[in-house]
Amino acid sequence: MDLNTIENKNNKTQEANINMTTELISNNLDINTKNIPGAISTPQEQPVLMRVRKRNGSLQPVDVNKIVNVVIACSTGLRQVDPMRIATKAISGLYDGATTMELDELCIQTASMLISEDPEYSKLASRLLNRYIQEEVSLQNIQKFSDSVKIGFELGLISEDKYNFIIDNKEALNCYARQRISSELEPPSRTLHLSRHHLL
Repeated sequence: MDLNTIENKNNKTQEANINMTTELISNNLDINTKNIPGAISTPQEQPVLMRVRKRNGSLQPVDVNKIVNVVIACSTGLRQVDPMRIATKAISGLYDGATTMELDELCIQTASMLISEDPEYSKLASRLLNRYIQEEVSLQNIQKFSDSVKIGFELGLISEDKYNFIIDNKEALNCYARQRISSELEPPSRTLHLSRHHLL
């Protein structure tokens, strides 16, 4: 049996375990909702799924699959990381009305605490933090690097010289920022040839 066959078999086994674990967690969440302070029940005492408060203020039923999928996506390529360990910890912190920010922060903190067990957890924590920041700035209509610089200039945090330079070179700088994100927080393979004094 070659290495590819073994790896494919391991991946299928891990996927099956993740699906089974997610289903068990989800079912347990339904069963135990009525025992959680603040949980909602119908007049017939039938439990209703707990809700999470999104960043826009709306309440939505908890979907544990979303939590699991986010952690798994951020764990891509990290062979020593157990994404279900992080996701389970976040799910265990659920309560009716919990915010998505709280769940994100719990995932980041859990990954950070496991760095002593394996250094790859530092990369997972970084990716989760990067996603958290992207979610936050998107609410401020900041989609690109140059958008953030514009906000900083309007708040008086960036000098006019630096602002003008960045706006004049925004296409290259926006591309550079996208490369950094797409390279999953690894050092980029390309660098921009900019004068050093412009970046100070």
